[in-house]
Amino acid sequence: MLMPRKYFYWTTGATFGLLLLVAALIFAVDPFVHYRAPGPFKLQFSAKTALQMIPGVLRHMEHDSVIVGDSMFINTDLADVRQHLGWNAVKATAGGSWPSALSRFMDIAFEREPPRHILLGLMIAGYAYPPDQIQFYLDPYLYEPKLWREPQYLLNRDIVTGALFRALQVTFGGGSKKYRERTRIDTMFASDLVADEARGYSEEIVRRWYLDKPPAPPPPAVITLDGMMAGLDANLLRHIRAHRDTHFDIVLPPYSKLNWYLARQKDNWDLMLDFHRLTLATLIAEPNVRVHDFQTVRDIVCNLDNYKDSVHHKPSINRRIIEHVAAADRVMTLDDIPVYLDDITRLGDPAEQPAWILQDK
Repeated sequence: MLMPRKYFYWTTGATFGLLLLVAALIFAVDPFVHYRAPGPFKLQFSAKTALQMIPGVLRHMEHDSVIVGDSMFINTDLADVRQHLGWNAVKATAGGSWPSALSRFMDIAFEREPPRHILLGLMIAGYAYPPDQIQFYLDPYLYEPKLWREPQYLLNRDIVTGALFRALQVTFGGGSKKYRERTRIDTMFASDLVADEARGYSEEIVRRWYLDKPPAPPPPAVITLDGMMAGLDANLLRHIRAHRDTHFDIVLPPYSKLNWYLARQKDNWDLMLDFHRLTLATLIAEPNVRVHDFQTVRDIVCNLDNYKDSVHHKPSINRRIIEHVAAADRVMTLDDIPVYLDDITRLGDPAEQPAWILQDK
């Protein structure tokens, strides 16, 4: 029988040894690309771990361009970007990211040699929120790494049971098809519906979403044109103006016509139109910016079979966006702004909507 002191020494040593083993495994596998570019281990580039992996992807993976956006851009395939644009790109895309989070991604992207190109999905309505408001928690040990924060990564129980376990499982031949697909770098952070568009997108799915949709998040207490322009300056214009050698392709994503119908029901529609007008005029005037309009492409936005709710479209639409950006055939000029505003207003007209839109919820 072990004496109490020997038992204490044995327990302490075993615990310390286990912690060292965990830290060594996380360091070697590096499931969040925190120390180096991906090596022999098959990491899980999952939509659920995008926020944890984006800092490492931007700091350690070779690239000359970055795709920056929210859930509208998570399904962009980097193989399409290489084929049509000739860029060696990585993605900084995470569902639900407000402009302040996208700005943080760009801060990290510019820590190293500035990228030649940034393709950014512009969520104009997101600028209604305070410039420094981030919807999700961004782990400081990943976004602002310090030596004293490293134990939060190396001894993280959630990483051990999640990302580390999955990486080891798939690397050594286990795991489901879904987990194996998530190791593909070209489709990093994509949704699991990429492989089956027919199952996940249709007008019927949109109709069910509309009838049962959850309440919208509460709007900011006060929305002003000056406040939104301050957000645009803090979270986008400062990057554009500080990095004139980086070319920004800014995409207005193809929300469905239902989105504009819902937007027109709100009291701030006229204010948002004014902000759209001012935002577009400001961006178009920047010498290193092109703005691409996909919000008025009627064969996309008027066909609800392309969607699963009012804004999220099929992954194949992302490929079409890349093709048109490469062709530069949707680039806006100042003269296009009044036409664009008229178009999105008409798209929100009740007469444009399907009959079931009038059904009581």
